[in-house]
Amino acid sequence: MNDLVARIISSRWLRTAGAPVVTIIMFAIFIWLAFPPRPEIIDNLPATAPEIAATWAERVNTRFPVGSPAADLNKQFVDWGFVMPQPLHYRIELAGSPCSDFFEVTWTADEAGKLTGVEPSHRQVCR
Repeated sequence: MNDLVARIISSRWLRTAGAPVVTIIMFAIFIWLAFPPRPEIIDNLPATAPEIAATWAERVNTRFPVGSPAADLNKQFVDWGFVMPQPLHYRIELAGSPCSDFFEVTWTADEAGKLTGVEPSHRQVCR
């Protein structure tokens, strides 16, 4: 049995075929880590920037209406991968070529932790 394993490991074919397979697997892992999946709330958006902005605003306001817990909004946006560059403001950038999309949400809450205002915005920057 050990002789068989030794022959398989030392097989020239296995060594030659192994390198490309390992390279492909490593590349796939890199792509998966470098480009995380899009958050569900920004999936399947329309094609033009004004339509994207309107749909984005509608989705956010439907999901997080005024009076709902601010903690739910915070948890969900963190789970989706948004960052908070300043207090009460989340942002995510979806890089593209030639245009990148920036989705942002600014909100306010009362002392009880309920949302008193939610302002989603979208902008597209083309290079």
